[in-house]
Amino acid sequence: ALKSKGAGKAASSAQGTIVSCTAQLMDGRQLDLNFNDTSDIASIRAQVAAKLHIGKHRVKLAFGADVPKDGQSALSCGITDGAALTVIVLTPVYGVLTHFGVDVPDDVMMQKSQLHEDLFASLPRRTQRQQ
Repeated sequence: ALKSKGAGKAASSAQGTIVSCTAQLMDGRQLDLNFNDTSDIASIRAQVAAKLHIGKHRVKLAFGADVPKDGQSALSCGITDGAALTVIVLTPVYGVLTHFGVDVPDDVMMQKSQLHEDLFASLPRRTQRQQ
């Protein structure tokens, strides 16, 4: 049930109830998120992106088996206090292309990812200085 005018002074002037949830990244890291249940998915994605220091276009959120749309509110997606969101971080190029509605074939993205991994693997590694 929604509270009539927010959750007190901590909620500033925004209406709705404060939601605290966990964002789970594919590499095992977790982020703590706090937002109003009336917040839209775009603003939640922006919060995740800011915590990861990446562009918001690279962040996709999944809740259960659904990938909510930017304009949907947390409440309309069923995201409530204590929920666990899954964070998918897109490669920079893929994130921007997806944002602008360009559909890149999976095999092209796989080849690009493989090229990136091969290039990264070929870089000389720095070794820690022994003191």
